[in-house]
Amino acid sequence: RDVFAFCIHLAWELAGPGLIHDSQWGVVAYSTLTQPIDDARRSIILRREVPDVDAEGHIITLAEGNFETGDDVFETPAVPGVQTRRLVAPVRVLGVRVGSIWVAESAGPLNPDAQALLLAAAKQAS
Repeated sequence: RDVFAFCIHLAWELAGPGLIHDSQWGVVAYSTLTQPIDDARRSIILRREVPDVDAEGHIITLAEGNFETGDDVFETPAVPGVQTRRLVAPVRVLGVRVGSIWVAESAGPLNPDAQALLLAAAKQAS
């Protein structure tokens, strides 16, 4: 299956829209669920812009810190007006992070097993 189909399947499984990024934070694929998505995700996908550069910088710094400590799955908290809560899993090949998968809680609560499912997806993406 292709990377967009993978992302769509993951979004349905976790009950939230998802993005797959390369290690330079570029969008590789995103889900196309009919569920509503937040404005931040929409602007990043469509224009590769962020609505609040300072808040996005904070989110990226938080994620980078978690990536460096080797966390398998972690959460970025909601930032009002910028993004909803996200679960993030780094995609690693031979221990080197080559990308990440982000799933948003913007369509309602995520699957109770979201962390385990996201970890499995990150390993599959590797």
